[in-house]
Amino acid sequence: MAEGDVEYHDRHAIRMQWPADRYIRICTGPKKPIYAIRPGASGDITLLDNMNSSETVAWCRRQSAPYNPSTLAYHDRLYVLYDQGFLACFNANDGSDVYRKQRLRSRCAFTSSPWASNEKSYCLNEDGITWVLDAGDNFNVVRTNKLAEDDMCMATPAIVADRLLLRTSARLYCIRSDQNSVGRKILRLPRAMVSKDRN
Repeated sequence: MAEGDVEYHDRHAIRMQWPADRYIRICTGPKKPIYAIRPGASGDITLLDNMNSSETVAWCRRQSAPYNPSTLAYHDRLYVLYDQGFLACFNANDGSDVYRKQRLRSRCAFTSSPWASNEKSYCLNEDGITWVLDAGDNFNVVRTNKLAEDDMCMATPAIVADRLLLRTSARLYCIRSDQNSVGRKILRLPRAMVSKDRN
């Protein structure tokens, strides 16, 4: 790796998640596989069509990969958010079902990736609505939070220390919580940076 040599490759990979625990997870496009790769592999590690694991691939979920959002690994679970507003959860260690696709009742698509904190997972759609869910074995929506009516959200939020940064088409939000209160600062973006075309 220090010399820049290729350690391994997969012909289909389009998105990669570095290990949150023991595996590197690779998504290969909508309705295509998710792979959990053991670090240290070398060479061509592509699975044959009739295989779901190998010496280097811990597990594979056929036709389970999302399109735009990246997967979320949190507490031995792998959350997969689909553009059309479905959320599935798999066991991060063996790829088995925790719960199958469940619908988030959204009229708008999901492009940004989900995130997690304090035993909750969060999914933000393009209309600026965040679904807050229990991060556990059962699909349970705790609440939803709505940003401004004219916000369009396609960027994945950034977590910086105790702050959450949300970038929309018109604003940059900085959200921070403490034991006593929840604060929110909003910076309106310059007009030249705002796209008028929501389509």
